[in-house]
Amino acid sequence: MDKEILDTLNKIKKEQVPFSLQQTKLNRTSIDQYLRFYHFQLKNISVRHNYGYLKVRQEQIFVQSFLPDNPKGTVFLLHGYLDHLGSLSSFIMFLLKKNYQVIGFDMPGHGLSSGEKVSIQDFHDYVTVLDTIIEKVQKEISTPLFLVAHSTGAAVSFSFLSEKNHLFKKIVLVAPLIRSASFHISHILYNVTRPFIRSIPRVYRSNSSEKAFIHFIKKDPLQSKQLSMNWFGAKLKWFNQLKKGAVICKERVLIFQGNKDKTVDWRYNLHFLKKALPENQIYLIKGGKHHLLNEQMNIRQKVFEQIYQYFSN
Repeated sequence: MDKEILDTLNKIKKEQVPFSLQQTKLNRTSIDQYLRFYHFQLKNISVRHNYGYLKVRQEQIFVQSFLPDNPKGTVFLLHGYLDHLGSLSSFIMFLLKKNYQVIGFDMPGHGLSSGEKVSIQDFHDYVTVLDTIIEKVQKEISTPLFLVAHSTGAAVSFSFLSEKNHLFKKIVLVAPLIRSASFHISHILYNVTRPFIRSIPRVYRSNSSEKAFIHFIKKDPLQSKQLSMNWFGAKLKWFNQLKKGAVICKERVLIFQGNKDKTVDWRYNLHFLKKALPENQIYLIKGGKHHLLNEQMNIRQKVFEQIYQYFSN
């Protein structure tokens, strides 16, 4: 692994720059190296990039804002399990070129945020982070708010929306996590092994048809090589609470799901979401795997453009 990028990431963590939308005169050497490594091509477009840490409970959450000239709206973007905001650079670049501000963060235990690696005690902790960040920046934003969330980020959004209504003009869930694939087998294995182990080795799966993306995440220093048993337990608890029907959102939601997704139990999930989100519009993407926002060009561009059309209408 490239020592230079490891040093860069460690410097960002060590510097602990406080997050603000009004930052000025920062030493940007480390953050610019981060942006280049994660393929943020900002040189040819006019974008103000702010970054830094926001304390939420006991964790330091790494937050970023990308602000183009004359933004049409502000998109809050949530990543999935094991990923981080840098994993979604292609989609962020697309939104910036369409003149949307993007605000996102690395979830606790992910990316550049603090916390036990890819672990969580309760899924509602993720909801608290999202709520805190929105509350922090909302007063400084005058444009309409949008929400786009992938996988676990979509699960977090689903819970958030059950508590906060009418905040977002448009909502998009991409390959949403409700129940994971092989749910029953993994549930049994979890109950058998949880007294003895805290984590298991990660098996890298082909969750995108874009080979360059799969190659990149294998060498990405912010990707974990372990899966947390605590996280799995928190997910099961969250899922069992969902089944009780306590979480219902009546806002209109656009849902994208690939029919080659082997990470989530997408058939079950769509059936569930049709009831839980009565104002839904579902796009089933032929050939799409779990990482729809990082799929091969023809698939991801179709998803990107449909999201843009939805935002524009």
